[in-house]
Amino acid sequence: MPEHGTALTVGQYAEFGAAVLKALPRDIPSTRALAWARNGVVLEKVLRQALVPQLFSFLITVDGNRTVEQMVEVGHYPICDPLISSRNFRDRPHRSGVFEAYIIKLGCNISSRDAIVEIDMMGFRPADLWELLAFGGQHSAIQELFRVVALGSAWRESVGYYVPTLSRREGYGRVLGLVKYEGGWLLDDGFLAIRK
Repeated sequence: MPEHGTALTVGQYAEFGAAVLKALPRDIPSTRALAWARNGVVLEKVLRQALVPQLFSFLITVDGNRTVEQMVEVGHYPICDPLISSRNFRDRPHRSGVFEAYIIKLGCNISSRDAIVEIDMMGFRPADLWELLAFGGQHSAIQELFRVVALGSAWRESVGYYVPTLSRREGYGRVLGLVKYEGGWLLDDGFLAIRK
């Protein structure tokens, strides 16, 4: 298969189409199959959502000289997990400066491991905590729409790994929190990523 953004050749398209047909469940009731066949617009929308990740790009500025606490302060989070600290996240950012970050919406429920594989196959790497904090401080309105996940940094605790996320909690506003790495991510979650 080609890299993200490259059109399929006729042969690749035919091979992919055959694979989709082969993977269709054989126990679809005939009335349901007929309903899908008669509503091609909705079928196309559902297939696009399932098969084509959405990409949104944003410029962010990462200052590698700032501590985690300083970057959290810039974000003005009404709720912030106290475990998100320089003590627990000791790695420095991948790089400093102004660059393009992407939100990738994979359009399906997915594990952390599988999300990382998908992100990698698209030519990206998962964002780290510093990139997430820069994004949250500079594009705060996005986390009002959906949860933003940074799989490039993790904090290890005795019961497992936790990754930082930006989200919104009804009645409280913006939240900077930690979510278990082993847990799954939802259809609407966005993964912050950087081109390799």
